[in-house]
Formats: sequence, structure tokens, C-alpha cells
Amino acid sequence: MDCMVFRKRLNDLVEDNIAYDLKDAMLQHIVECEECRTVYEDELSLDAAIKKGLSIDSKAFKSSRTQIMKSIDKNKYGTSPMKKFMNHLRKYRGTYTSIAAVITVAIVITPYIGKSGLGFTAKKSENMSNAQIASKSSESFKNEMSTAKSAPKMQSNSVKGQAEAKQDTSLAITNRDIPERAFEKKALNKTYMPNFNNGWTDSVNKKYSATVEGRGISSEDEGVATIVVKEAVTENQWAFNLLNNEDQQSSPKSVYWIDDEKLLVIVGIAQGHASKGGNLYMLNTNTAETITADPKNTANLQNGSEIMRVVSTNKLPNNQLEINIEVSVYDDDIQNEFHAENRIIIVPIK
Repeated sequence: MDCMVFRKRLNDLVEDNIAYDLKDAMLQHIVECEECRTVYEDELSLDAAIKKGLSIDSKAFKSSRTQIMKSIDKNKYGTSPMKKFMNHLRKYRGTYTSIAAVITVAIVITPYIGKSGLGFTAKKSENMSNAQIASKSSESFKNEMSTAKSAPKMQSNSVKGQAEAKQDTSLAITNRDIPERAFEKKALNKTYMPNFNNGWTDSVNKKYSATVEGRGISSEDEGVATIVVKEAVTENQWAFNLLNNEDQQSSPKSVYWIDDEKLLVIVGIAQGHASKGGNLYMLNTNTAETITADPKNTANLQNGSEIMRVVSTNKLPNNQLEINIEVSVYDDDIQNEFHAENRIIIVPIK
């Protein structure tokens, strides 16, 4: 018997699960082969240890070695090349799995790497565009600086133009538009007592008296006022209200008697305290006829200027009336600061 056959059937010999003739031949072989005898003795020692370890209460498990040997994976410990290859794959499956994962990730991210490269190219192109824009901005800045250097000259021309515009404005003041006004006359009860008024003003011969009701003593409060006229002898009273004033933007502010029939009335903005005066009108208290006192703007008022009050009047020949008025004259272009001046206008009267 050769050594290969002996070792192949060694387990059967140890378990005594072998034919008699084969057993005799194997025992004869270990007598002659020292190496196989050593292997046989080692296997006997291992079998004894297994039986001792599996014994419970002095009861030994029969065929324990055989069952263990049967449980051993023959594929794992087979000698054929295919079995060895499969066993190798199972043994190093973790390593091969990692390698496969790396390869998969590489395949997945390769397109993105390509896109990153394109992105870098695009970014580079964008940076070049920014550089071009910066260059253009630099050129624009140079142009602005060049323009700034010539600004004093342009500003000088602008000032000259403003001066010419002011001259044109001064010429236009003569044709200053003054809105037409009309009053409605209504009779009041004799016992009517005007309140919140600026006091009674008597006519030249004291036949009549008049007051502005609704704007306080100084006539500077906000609101639309009413002119009240009272006859001294009969104590009859009439109210004069502005027509076409539905928006409540205008109001009579003060009155001044020319004679026993006609009143000079200043009409201005009803709301706010910034406006102290307005435009001047002539009101006939008998007929309620109203005309603009200075339609041609002989007072040469600036745009935005106002007549603050009537200082005095003087009748002239040929039905002319000289009116001394106090006007506001602005000291700045934004009409924030002003001073008062007296001016004379001459108007026709009937």
C-alpha cells in the first residue's frame, strides 16, 4: 500500500470503520512507513481528545469524529482546481467586493469628472469675459473722468441757461394766470351771529359791515370761510359763498371795503398754514358780480407769490382805483424764504 491510499482512508482506520483486509494492509503500512505512522498516531490523539471533550457524565458520543468529518465542507477542502478556485473566491470575497465597488464608483463618476473639466473651461471663459467687462468698465471710467473734466464748462453753460430761463420767467409773469372766481349770495336771518370770524369791517360811510367767518380772528386757520355782510340800518344779513369749490381747496381770507358797495377780497388756499395770502378780487355786494382786480398782473407778481393784504385804496379820476397791496417776494428758487413788499396797482372801477 502506498502513502496516498493510506492517508485517504486514515479516518476510516481511526474510527474502525473499514474492511478487515484493508485494515490489515494499513496497519502493515505504518509498520513499514514511519511518516504515516506518525500521522496515524496524531490522528488517534486528536480522536481521543474530541471524544473526551464531547463526553457528558461519563457518556461518550459514538462516531463523533465521523460526524465532524462529514460536516466539513468537502468543496472547501477539495483538491480539484475548480473547487480550489471557488474556495478562493469565497475566502477573499470581501476584498473582491471592495474592488468591484471601487470600479463601479469610478465608472459612475467618470462622466461628472468630464463635466467638471468642461465647467473649469467654462469658468475660465467666464473669467475671461469678466476681464473683458473690467476692461470695458475701465474704458468707461476713463470716459467719465474725461466728461468730469469738461463738467465746469458744461455747468457754466447750464448756469447761463438758467439765467436766460429766469429772464424768460420774468417776462412771463406779466401774463400770470389768475383763476376766475364767483360768489353766491344768500340771505341770512337777522338774528344770525357769525362765529369764529376775524371781526367786523365797516364800509366807507358805515352803511355796511363785513366779516370772514370760519377762519378765526387772524383768518389763518384752515377751512373754507364765508363772507357775511350786514346792513347797519335794517340789520339784514347776507352770506357770500365761493362757487365751483366742491373740492374745498379755496377760501376767502380777508376783505377790504372800497366804498359802501364793493369789497376787495383775497382768495387763497383753504388748507394748510404755509399759504398766508392769495389773489385779489373785486366783489359787488349788491349783485354778487366778481372780477379779478389785477388781471394783467401789473403788480408783477412772481409765480407762486401772493397778495398778503390790502394796505389802502385811493380813487383816481376816470374811474380808476389805486390799490396799495403787500405781497410776498421769494428770496430763493425753491420758494422757501420770502420777504414782504408793498406795491401799487391801478384798476378800473365802474
